[in-house]
Amino acid sequence: MRPVLNLGEILSAHARLQPHKIGARDSRRALTYAQWNERACRLANALLRLGLAPGDRVAVLAYNCIEWMEIYIALAKAGLVAVPVNFRLLAPEIQYIAEHSSARALIVQDALAAQVEALRGMLPIAPEAWIRIGGTTPSGWTGYEALVEHAPDDEPNVKLSPTDTYVFVVTEGGYAKRTRVEDYRKQQRAGLGIKVAKLSEDRGDLAGALIASGGDEVLVVLASGKVVRSDVAEVPAKGRDTMGVVFAKFADDDRIIAIARNSERNLVEEAAESEAAEPAGEE
Repeated sequence: MRPVLNLGEILSAHARLQPHKIGARDSRRALTYAQWNERACRLANALLRLGLAPGDRVAVLAYNCIEWMEIYIALAKAGLVAVPVNFRLLAPEIQYIAEHSSARALIVQDALAAQVEALRGMLPIAPEAWIRIGGTTPSGWTGYEALVEHAPDDEPNVKLSPTDTYVFVVTEGGYAKRTRVEDYRKQQRAGLGIKVAKLSEDRGDLAGALIASGGDEVLVVLASGKVVRSDVAEVPAKGRDTMGVVFAKFADDDRIIAIARNSERNLVEEAAESEAAEPAGEE
């Protein structure tokens, strides 16, 4: 069976096979597949140079423009996740999306920059990760074109796999994080162990952990008897000694007491695939 290609790999293939064919355009500009792939590689490498790591979220606020096509492919090549932000939203709504997605970079079109200026100092985004598309680049912003121009055009050195497995942990206070299993070095028997998360009193003690893939669903059980169900992919992949993001919200007197993988999801999908593969019976 051939491996499934991600968006970045698909564009790379088109750039090799038909480099001079138009691959993307907006109302004013066009890019061949080769040009599109080169700029996407440069942007991907630039974002990684800013300190972003696979699994990190990048919020994007822009009108329909060709940069969207570059951004989506660049993020796929770098293993980053796009968080599209509606350009009609106001600053408090943009803040909510950026905070709850744990965005580590913000790409904004110059005509929309005024909508986020009030959020400086309020979002956990490094100063150099405030990126501005088009026009001039005022103080406090990193120019989009400058990033693309000064980064290498080779394919990013990021190994991506749909079967990556993670240590997924949740705290009693409703916070979760996931870290690739490979990030924990193998130890001998009687090892001292490696820290799984940065815990704090306000986020509660560790409630549970499991090994999950990016395509899994998990459920957490609350002391009140309620269940919260969500995709593993909703939680950004982070390093070992980092804090998590909000996974479940509940009353102050409630807490998470257990976590489990949703095995029923896989059973349903396998049953559906089996039925689809069976030949139709004769009437």
